[in-house]
Amino acid sequence: MCGKCNNHITETINAFENISKLLDRTSIQKTYEYEIPEIITPISINETSTIGEQIKYYRQIKGIYQKDIAKLLNIERYTMYHLENNSYKQIYLPEVIRKVINYLEIEDKIIWNDKYVEFIIKDRQHEIRDFRIQNNLTLKEFSNLMKISESTIVCWENNKKVISRKMYNRYIDLSNKIYNNKIVNPVFDYINFRESNPTGKLRLIVKNNNISEQELAKLCDVHWATAHNWLKGKHRISKKHYEKLMNFINDKGIV
Repeated sequence: MCGKCNNHITETINAFENISKLLDRTSIQKTYEYEIPEIITPISINETSTIGEQIKYYRQIKGIYQKDIAKLLNIERYTMYHLENNSYKQIYLPEVIRKVINYLEIEDKIIWNDKYVEFIIKDRQHEIRDFRIQNNLTLKEFSNLMKISESTIVCWENNKKVISRKMYNRYIDLSNKIYNNKIVNPVFDYINFRESNPTGKLRLIVKNNNISEQELAKLCDVHWATAHNWLKGKHRISKKHYEKLMNFINDKGIV
């Protein structure tokens, strides 16, 4: 063996011996850190709990954090917080609430004790147009009764804007008054008139105000045969002609 190889072997042996002594004198430790997850204690809910509180409850019993569901559904954390902890005066993003409810698979578990939220989340704004058409209301008439612009109503009906809680309550109040015949606004006179025995009511109006068949035809600007058919129940007087008759009666102060 050459001198150089001998020296290399000696150096290697010495190096191993030094490492061995070092290991004997030093204890090598590794520290691992574990994050202990916080235990989620679900809130209590009952039949009066808000929709947000119910969502919060079902999220908690599934052990999901607000930040996690917000990330999964690609929504803001604050949006989740606002949804669970605040009562909406107006729902700006109903699709977000639908996404959360669908993700948690709780649509059949939700107690819909807030009719406004249910109306919006279940996408029932089309009922506003149905209501208006059913009651023969023009956009102008309906907007006057709702005290809001026609363009806003068009947006509601076409689902381009979400109706506010305040306007929803006004709409429901208006609906109840119509169905209970408690509307005193002239727009609804014809609606109340036609709902029950319009022929009998028309005959009574004509009789009480001493209006002949020919006078009725002249007042409403129709042929006498048309007025005759109204009184015989063969045809029903239109809203336009009914209003002409009632305007004449009101203008003359006839009772």
